[in-house]
Amino acid sequence: MSKGNGKNKPRRERKANGAANGAGEKLGKETRIVKRDLDEEETEKLEARIGRTYEQARREQTAFTSFRKWAEPRARRALDPDYESPEGEGEAPLSYVEARALIDEIGHRRALKASRITAIKAERRLMLDQIANGYEYRVVECDLVADLEKLHVNIVDPETSEAIDTRAMTAQERQLALPGDELPGGAPAAIQ
Repeated sequence: MSKGNGKNKPRRERKANGAANGAGEKLGKETRIVKRDLDEEETEKLEARIGRTYEQARREQTAFTSFRKWAEPRARRALDPDYESPEGEGEAPLSYVEARALIDEIGHRRALKASRITAIKAERRLMLDQIANGYEYRVVECDLVADLEKLHVNIVDPETSEAIDTRAMTAQERQLALPGDELPGGAPAAIQ
């Protein structure tokens, strides 16, 4: 027993699902975004992922550059008869339609490379912010636990068993079921 705020009330022990004994039952789940502090191991993993993003961006740039260096002279040779390229002299010339398609493909791959690199940079920026702040936000399926004494529903984080939010019970959640009553199919679990 512990003394809390000067009154001699016993402290309630917490159940595995985060509900206090006698406080209520689990009504269901709700998705929430929860702030989580990063430990040293998570920070190291983020730093390693940041290093990999630089490699990803380099690979994207190299792949595009290689394709462009291969395709551009071939397309230019087909479109401009005066263009002289030292490489590819023995190759069959492309038709006008094939050359235009190749130029379109270069433009498409350029845009694709730019969007991929932008996404990589945005991901890197998020990871750098998480490391600098020391926390991240995660999407978590939280438990809804009824507190019949206060007529509230506690939203409990299943990983930490701590109540992250509280709201008033709805009329449907306050409705107690009588023994032998059948619940409608779409109704949430009633407190029995």
